[in-house]
Amino acid sequence: MWKIFSWPGVIVLCALTGCGSGSLPGASEQPIYALAAPYQPRYTSLLSTRGRWPTRTIRVAVDRGAETRPLSELLPAMEREVHRWTVATDGLVAFTFAEEPAEAEVHVTFVDPSDPDIPANSGEQAVTQLQWEEDAPRDTLFDAQVKIRMGLKLRDTASIAAHEMGHALGITGHSDDPKDIMAARFRSGTPVSPRDASTLAFLYLSNDRD
Repeated sequence: MWKIFSWPGVIVLCALTGCGSGSLPGASEQPIYALAAPYQPRYTSLLSTRGRWPTRTIRVAVDRGAETRPLSELLPAMEREVHRWTVATDGLVAFTFAEEPAEAEVHVTFVDPSDPDIPANSGEQAVTQLQWEEDAPRDTLFDAQVKIRMGLKLRDTASIAAHEMGHALGITGHSDDPKDIMAARFRSGTPVSPRDASTLAFLYLSNDRD
């Protein structure tokens, strides 16, 4: 049986002068999570189910959809923010951006405010839908659809993309700590925290599915 779950993404946009997005990770940046750690601290008890990809390099295809800005402007900002997951987990997962949708596991589309999957006046800016086969080993994911509202500031769009990639990786819920990028409400530029990284590492590396 195919299963489909979706999670809305809500972001608190930072409007205060001096409230920046934080430094963007680079190849020389040190990871904040050591894979030898016992997957702590984590928030797996808050997740609704378990899911992970059979591969740890996830291919992403982006469709501009209703967004008026060109992909040449959107993609570099999104790639830098999404790369935070690779740095934070010491390379446990990685993303590549594919030109052809058929080559990708994760599909991102920018939608206008009338899209029914993102209710108007809800404060939600994005939604992620995951699909997997219930009987597959460890709830193996096979598809993720991400919708992001058009017209947001570039920095906010990139931060939302990083949050939604957490859902796309299999984090089927939200953290209860606003300092985590997977909190339901977070500020633009919130980093992938040790709790985020440990939660993801638990999903991908631990035999304990509790």
